[in-house]
Amino acid sequence: MVESMSADPTAATTKGVHHFFRKLGVSVLFSGAAVGVSHVVQATRAGADFSMALLPAILLCLVLKYPAFLFGPLYTTVTGESVVRGYSRIGKWTLPLVGISFLCVMFTVVSAVALLSAGIALATTGAKTNITVLAIVLIASSTVFSLYFPFQRFQESMKVIFFILVSLSIFSLAMALPEWRTVSFKIQWTALRKEEIFFIAALIGWMPAGLDLPMMHSQWLLAKGKPSADAIEDFNFGYLSTTVLAVLFLVIGAVFFYGTGIPMATAAGGFSRQLLDAYTATLGTPGRWVIGVTLFLAIFSTLAVVADGFPRVLSEVLSLVAAPGSNAPTHSTRYRHLSSWAQLAGASAILLAFSGALTALVDFATTISFLICPIFAALNHRLTVLSDFRARHRLSQPLRYASLAGIAFFTLFTVYYFYLNAL
Repeated sequence: MVESMSADPTAATTKGVHHFFRKLGVSVLFSGAAVGVSHVVQATRAGADFSMALLPAILLCLVLKYPAFLFGPLYTTVTGESVVRGYSRIGKWTLPLVGISFLCVMFTVVSAVALLSAGIALATTGAKTNITVLAIVLIASSTVFSLYFPFQRFQESMKVIFFILVSLSIFSLAMALPEWRTVSFKIQWTALRKEEIFFIAALIGWMPAGLDLPMMHSQWLLAKGKPSADAIEDFNFGYLSTTVLAVLFLVIGAVFFYGTGIPMATAAGGFSRQLLDAYTATLGTPGRWVIGVTLFLAIFSTLAVVADGFPRVLSEVLSLVAAPGSNAPTHSTRYRHLSSWAQLAGASAILLAFSGALTALVDFATTISFLICPIFAALNHRLTVLSDFRARHRLSQPLRYASLAGIAFFTLFTVYYFYLNAL
């Protein structure tokens, strides 16, 4: 029985920032994966289009998704095995489901984050390099980085980047002294157009990330070594961090773009310039380089994280399909390398075809994540009633009911989405 584990999301706030910077584990990769799509792109767009009116929706989503995200590291910590292997215990049909869902979002997410990284790099430096070529180079670099860079050093570098990004973003908002009277918390839900509801669905789908992330989180815990009870405290801190960042980028969109009459650009280059110009207006030209480099490192870190995570999970799926009875480590080098290079090829093909449509790529990937959210939320809940898990740990009743409430909410919202789409 793992009695020292806490599933209380406030537990991570009791020991101070210095304690967590020293002990922070793979949750920094969790936070890094969230920054590039749901926060920098989607939360900023939400603030630009709706001001602060979607804050309750974002917070509700984060609360309802918390159990599904928690159950990934919790299952691995309790049982010592990955989430994907746990899924296979539920039923072999889960393996092709995971594989297909990953193939639906993997190439699009990697290409979209690479485009944003390239756009920020070009907007910062003023270089005239072709954005598509640079994005492909960044994907190739992140592939090599994830395959050959020591995991521990990768994790440590993410800590520094993460705290620099948060600090500079808060500093930028504080220095801007925005006109808060222009910020609105009102929204007429009954007057929303179908397209706006579809955007909210896409926003929720990747807030703070897709429910494929618990599978990656599980793999990172195993890659780091034998998971300990601290993994849950670490997760709670990471989840709270993603919540703060989500609100932060929503505020950035609201105070810098809402009501200006300037729509957010849909192409990566234009979107990156708008985002960077918002910071430059506050920090001045010298600060443009500081925030430009910081944003690039943050988004490139997201690229490196997802480029590492998707192949890790896919390699395990392939291993379990090829040798279902094996107890050997499933993320074999051969399958992981195969998945990584296939990811590079697929993402590059998408970039060559759709490089001018950053927000369309993001909306596609996040909408797919929204539609499969109820399925993986239910699977993660099912993990907690497997005999191996229940023999060692039992969930509290409030957490169990919160999980069921989340599954019900996302199922109903998905049905409503299909209903609107059919009109």
